[in-house]
Amino acid sequence: MKKIALASVAFVGLATAASANLVDTVNKSGFYVGINGGYGFGKSKNTLANGAKVNVKPKGGLYGIHTGYQHDLGRSVVGLELHGLMTEQKGKKTTPANAHIKSKRDYGYGVSARMGYKVAPCWVAGIKLGYERAKYLNHFTDSANVGHKKSVKLNGFVPGIYAEKLLNKRWMVGLEYSYAMFKKHSYTSTGAKKITVKPTSNDFKVRLGYKF
Repeated sequence: MKKIALASVAFVGLATAASANLVDTVNKSGFYVGINGGYGFGKSKNTLANGAKVNVKPKGGLYGIHTGYQHDLGRSVVGLELHGLMTEQKGKKTTPANAHIKSKRDYGYGVSARMGYKVAPCWVAGIKLGYERAKYLNHFTDSANVGHKKSVKLNGFVPGIYAEKLLNKRWMVGLEYSYAMFKKHSYTSTGAKKITVKPTSNDFKVRLGYKF
């Protein structure tokens, strides 16, 4: 988390310096809609009843839609965005006791505040701070092949950085990285044994948007 914060501060600092003498005649204010797709990889930190820690690493493609409003303040652009996504992120890990733990991130939706700076004509780079509610599926199978599934919806804090280019008055493309940190949760496996899980995810997206 500290690395993300430091990277975001440095990112915004460089963007601000680069935009100090920039004159951009393209106004970026307006509502927009878009689609996005990319890849995500994360970690589900499992703590078993005996204290053993098992890290499952879900990974896979993701795709979604987004819509929002942004306001051009001159050298900076601020906005609020809603998003929804589906993912193919899943992973599996076998413990030393020959038990199997699976983790899958199914879908998510949320909102984020975005603040960017004009670093070149038609280019904006910035940071985002958001909230996401995601569905995760946990599956524990013991050495006797007796399984237990638990589906949960988790709240998460999602900071990130982005760069976006306005191709013309309507169309824009961009790149985005975000780090999702979801709430720790617990479920009961076979034999009434408690398992605690703390999921995180690194998401990389390519975006295409249309501004009204």
